[in-house]
Amino acid sequence: HKKHLRPSNTHPSHHTKSIQTGGGHEYIMKENDGTAKRKQFQRKIILISIVVLFLLTLTLWNYSNQLSPSQQKQKRHDQKIYRIEQENSMSQMHHHHRSKHEMAKLIRDGILHLVDLHVTPGALSPQQQGGGDGDDDENYGNVIAKFCHINWDLHKEEPSSYPMFKFLVQASAGCEEGTVQMDLNYVINFLQKEENYMEDDDVHTIQPTGFVFHESRCGSTLVANTLAMSHPDETRVYSESPPPITAARACGGSGGNCSRAKAVKLLKDVISLMGRTDRQEESYLFFKIQSIGTHSISLFREAFPTTPWMFVFRDPVQTIMSHLKNGKAGGGAAVCLRSKHRPLSVLKNLVWKEHGKELRELKDDEFCAAHLASLCESAYKEYKEPMSLGQMVNYADLPRVMIENIMPNHFGVSLDTDAIERIWDVNSVYSKGTAGKGKAGAWKEDSSEKEQMASESVKEACRTFLQPSFDKLLKVAATLE
Repeated sequence: HKKHLRPSNTHPSHHTKSIQTGGGHEYIMKENDGTAKRKQFQRKIILISIVVLFLLTLTLWNYSNQLSPSQQKQKRHDQKIYRIEQENSMSQMHHHHRSKHEMAKLIRDGILHLVDLHVTPGALSPQQQGGGDGDDDENYGNVIAKFCHINWDLHKEEPSSYPMFKFLVQASAGCEEGTVQMDLNYVINFLQKEENYMEDDDVHTIQPTGFVFHESRCGSTLVANTLAMSHPDETRVYSESPPPITAARACGGSGGNCSRAKAVKLLKDVISLMGRTDRQEESYLFFKIQSIGTHSISLFREAFPTTPWMFVFRDPVQTIMSHLKNGKAGGGAAVCLRSKHRPLSVLKNLVWKEHGKELRELKDDEFCAAHLASLCESAYKEYKEPMSLGQMVNYADLPRVMIENIMPNHFGVSLDTDAIERIWDVNSVYSKGTAGKGKAGAWKEDSSEKEQMASESVKEACRTFLQPSFDKLLKVAATLE
C-alpha cells in the first residue's frame, strides 16, 4: 500500500487523512471519495460528444455533396440575397439613399437580373446629354431598367417548360413581389467604378456567344432549347427577353433624330448586364431575339462585330399556316399581322418595289407573306455584308445541322456524346410545352399536314411574296451540307 502514502510534509487536501506508522512517521493517505469515477465519467462524456459532433459534421457534409451543382449554387444565391437584404433593410432605417447602392451591389454580384427596359422619348437623340461617364456622343439619356432574381435552374433543367423568357420570370420566386427599378446610367457607372472589385470569385460577365434571329413560327424556340441543353450548367439562354429588343428598336421611327452611337452603347450595356453571373461555370451566352429584331441585325453587328449570328427560316406555306389558324387570320391575332396598322417602311418599300402595290391592297395572307419576306430579305442583306458572321438555317435541317455544323463550327461550342444525346432528347418534345399550360408532350411532325390544309389563296400568297426570298436563303443554307 506504499503507493497510496506520501510524506506528511506535503500539504493535505480536503480529500486526505493523516495516519501514524510504527516508525513514528506520519503519512497522508488519499480518501476514495468518488473523484476518480467522476473524472472517468467526464472523459466519457467528452469522448461521446466528440464522436457525435464528428458524425453530425459527416452527415451534413454528405448531404451537401448529394445536392446537385445547381442546387448548391442556388443555396449560395439564397444565402447572399438574405445577407444583403438584411443589410439593406438595416441601412434603410437610417439612410434611405443607401437602398439604391445596395441594389446596385446585388446587380454587380450577379444576383439581380435585368428583365425589362423602358427608354424615355428622346433618350437617344443627338442633343440628349447623357448621364454616363465619357463621351456625350455615346451616352444616352433617361433609361429605366427593371431587375429581379431569376431562378435559372428552372430553364437549365427543362427549357421546353419555359420556352419564353416571360414564363421564366413568372415562375421565379425572386420576381413574384415585382421588380427593382433603377436608372440604367447609375447602374452602369456603378459597375464601371467597381469593375476591379469582386466580392465573389465566381462573379464575371459572359460575352455573347451567339444571336439567333428568325422569321417566327419556324423552329427558333427549338434552336434555343437545343442551345440550352447542350451544356446546361455552362450555358445561359435568353429566349425573346424584352431588354435587347427594346434597346435595338429604341430609335423607333425617329429617323435622323436618333444617335446611332447612343443606340449602339445602349445595346452593349444591356447585353453586358444580362451576361452578369455569379456562376463560375457559365461561359456560353445566347440570345434568341424576337422576329421583328431581324430588321435590327445591323445594330447587333455593329455593337458586337465578332459575335456570330444565325437566321432560322422555314418553308413558306408551312410558316404561314403556323401563323394563321386553319389558314385564316383569326381576327388579326397572328404575329405576322401585328404591324398591319403601323407597318414598317422596309415592308412598304418591299411591296411597292417588288410588286407595285400598296399595303392596304393586300389581303391578310398576302400581308403575312410580305411581312415574312421582309424579315428574310433583311437577314439575307446582312448575311451578304463583308465579315457578317451570319448563317442561314433551314427548319428542315434541325437539329442535325445544329449538331454537325452550327454549334461546333459557327458558335464554337464543342459537343460530346452526352451533349448530343441531350439535344436529341429536347428535340423529341414539344418546344413550347409551357409548364402548367397543358402543352407538354412528345413532338409530332406537322409539316405535311400544314401543306394539305393550306388554301389556294395561301399558296398563291406564298408563291408571289415569300417564295423568292425563301429560295435565296435555301441556297445559302445548302452550303452547310
